[in-house]
Amino acid sequence: MQTTERVDKLEIALTKLSEEVAKTIQTVNRASLIQMRLSENFEEWKEKMDAKMAQTDAEMAKRDAEMAQRDAEMAQSRNEFNEWKLHSEKEFENWKIQTKKEEKKRNYEMAQLSRRMSRLVEDFVIPSIPKILEKKFNMKIISIYSQIKRKHPVSDLTIEYDALVDTNRYFFLNSTKSQLRIGDIDDLESSFPVFREYFPEYQNRELCGILSTIKPEKNVSEYATKKGFIVMGVGDWLMKIKNPGVILKGY
Repeated sequence: MQTTERVDKLEIALTKLSEEVAKTIQTVNRASLIQMRLSENFEEWKEKMDAKMAQTDAEMAKRDAEMAQRDAEMAQSRNEFNEWKLHSEKEFENWKIQTKKEEKKRNYEMAQLSRRMSRLVEDFVIPSIPKILEKKFNMKIISIYSQIKRKHPVSDLTIEYDALVDTNRYFFLNSTKSQLRIGDIDDLESSFPVFREYFPEYQNRELCGILSTIKPEKNVSEYATKKGFIVMGVGDWLMKIKNPGVILKGY
């Protein structure tokens, strides 16, 4: 009786042990399955991460190369700019030196021209005017002034005339040019109101123009004739009138 009971108890215990072992094995199998899946997922994740890291590294390397190229281009541009700047500064200095030389030469030439024009006025224009006005136009010379300068009564600006001639009929303004142009005739006409500002004592006098040059062009003489101005050119000894048919006009 006792032996049978012990056998039954042993069988029950073995059964329970078998069940527990089966449960344990099942649990272990589940855990193994989960671990295997996790391992597979980790490997897949790892492969993706490695691929992304490799792509990122490649992109970074590309950007580094592009930045290095830009730096090299900027360095080259900077060098080229510095070379251009240095060249430009040298060119500018050379230009200033050349400009000063040309300005000095031009000033010298202008001074020489001014001296020649002064000689022309003194040696030819002034001696010729009375002869032409008295013999050709029957005028009486009252006064002749050469190289006249006058300050403006208000502004203190200074104006200069080659020659001024006062007669019993007109007060003449002379303009002497090395080469007479049509624009010089218009300039002389437009200077009449300015003259009256500087010489108010002649405010009520009729003004007329005399244009003196070495050899006036025909079209210039014709234009002066229409304005009623006398044109004088160099003759055999002194100057002679180049538009003898002119009808004088007072302004």
